[in-house]
Amino acid sequence: MKKFVAFFAIMLTAGVAQATIDLTNSAFFISHGLTPDRDVTINGDTGFLAHYTGLNHPAALKKYCFVLRGSPYSQGYQAAALWPAATHEMLTLFMRRVALSEFESIGISPPPGSPAEDRLWQWIYSTALGYAKQTEPILPASLTDEFRGVADGVRAAGYTDVGYDDVLMLNQGLDGIFFILAELLGRVPDQKANAKAVASFKALVQKTPELKSAVEFRGDRVFIRGIQPDTIKPPRFGCNEFVIGGAATATGETFHGRDFMFNTADVYQKYVSVMIHLPTATGARAFASIAPPSFVGQTTGINIDGVSVGQDICQGAAYGTNVAFGCLLIARRVLEYSANVRDAVTVVRSSPRGVPWKFIVAGSVADPEYGCGAVLDAFANSPGYNGPNCLPAWQQNNLRREIALLGNGDMPVNGIMVRSAKWIMPQQFVGIGRTLQIPNPFFPDLPRWNIGIYFPDQIETDDNIVAAANHFIIPRARFSQFDPVVWALYGPTGALADSVWRYETMLYSILGHRGAIQYFGADPEIPAEGSAGWLIDFLNTSRCDYYHGGVVVEGHHAIMNNSTRTIKALFGHMSDPWVGADLAVFVKFFTP
Repeated sequence: MKKFVAFFAIMLTAGVAQATIDLTNSAFFISHGLTPDRDVTINGDTGFLAHYTGLNHPAALKKYCFVLRGSPYSQGYQAAALWPAATHEMLTLFMRRVALSEFESIGISPPPGSPAEDRLWQWIYSTALGYAKQTEPILPASLTDEFRGVADGVRAAGYTDVGYDDVLMLNQGLDGIFFILAELLGRVPDQKANAKAVASFKALVQKTPELKSAVEFRGDRVFIRGIQPDTIKPPRFGCNEFVIGGAATATGETFHGRDFMFNTADVYQKYVSVMIHLPTATGARAFASIAPPSFVGQTTGINIDGVSVGQDICQGAAYGTNVAFGCLLIARRVLEYSANVRDAVTVVRSSPRGVPWKFIVAGSVADPEYGCGAVLDAFANSPGYNGPNCLPAWQQNNLRREIALLGNGDMPVNGIMVRSAKWIMPQQFVGIGRTLQIPNPFFPDLPRWNIGIYFPDQIETDDNIVAAANHFIIPRARFSQFDPVVWALYGPTGALADSVWRYETMLYSILGHRGAIQYFGADPEIPAEGSAGWLIDFLNTSRCDYYHGGVVVEGHHAIMNNSTRTIKALFGHMSDPWVGADLAVFVKFFTP
């Protein structure tokens, strides 16, 4: 097919360059509201970058769509080479700011831009990279090949200060950072590893005076002086998700809502895009996701069989002895290798894990056991956790009455506990606890603040609805959050109360519209009130003051229609139009 020079000028905005696009492909993009910008061919595989045009609502930030095709290496190369400036900034500035913000959240915060901050970042980077390198032997070649593709693609564009290690670090680094913090706080079940991490951090502190006021060392333990109720206010980052289907929706379709609440570091919001992956590897499924170039792992996506996935942070004491598969990579595996909800559960269960998370999966067809979707409470799968055995012996003794109520029910399978749309809270855990309820000194808009031992209510008892925020509801999983260190970070700071408030607020709105919920509404760019898109957008600053007037979407809001394999998302600014893609249309056009 003859090439032609695109008839429109492409501005060199954030590194997106002018290029040629095949006439047939150009017509396809234009007919779907996209203007093609560039194509890249590597090893015979061609990928495309386009941007959304003709939007009816103004957008503060330009919206892009990638089509990535071929082998894992080719897809990685294409993503990086199509937008190298974005890839480079994600691999450098974004990762640095996110890592430093996690340490800042527990009171370790050297002056911005100072040599002390540089040393802290280099220590975090080298430590987390070391953990990530340890996972390479268990990672499938498809993932490491795609890492290499990203590295080669960005380096070919002239950004030679980054490479494979930076891509590995980005895609495994979030789990690595949480693992570092768990070691420093003595929560990893390998005391020698905890001691080694503390010794390494102590050496950093000894040569960095700016850090000495934040921490103290007692033997092999780190104590964070900054963790005080009057000095710590946790960032409002977490996640909210729901899956609704059957009689809960107006059409009987399944919708998966995903509010990815995450620190943009003033970088992510500029580069997050709609991604269409069309792999040629045997057994790998096409999928659409919301991600920036450089993300090989995924946070939000749906595949051609209608399986969708997201993950929520859920702090608990159930860490393993290494990072293993990070949460982003597990979600990627779900998208590529799941034909239904049952497959998705199997993929998560069979993935080696070292950091506790919560995964939410949904399917186009209701499963006889799981229904339209399920929340997977994920412990590390080694050593064998059962919930209470995450806790120190004295805490188990303190909770012996509550532990006795568990009996032998709801045992984890390979570290996974499943709260499906059909799951109901055991009656013996309803309304029990030893708590005080007082006004929340951190988030006064929240209706209550529970201090002590309690089990958050399950609001969804409809077997067509399941939802999650950042706390465990299954009692056995919830016990892992009674660890004293986890409780100190998660309870008195108000983070748990905030999570419960988000979960309840989202669900009460869903229940209020049950049976009449459409996917999005007549306007393809703004969700109609009562639609699934509107329900997951409940923290938008146009509707509440949760973000105190912030204009940037912290992460992204997305809604997926599992029945039609479509995805829409809001990213950039809160007032921007939603954009998305019909995955089946792309698969039909681009797949031979």
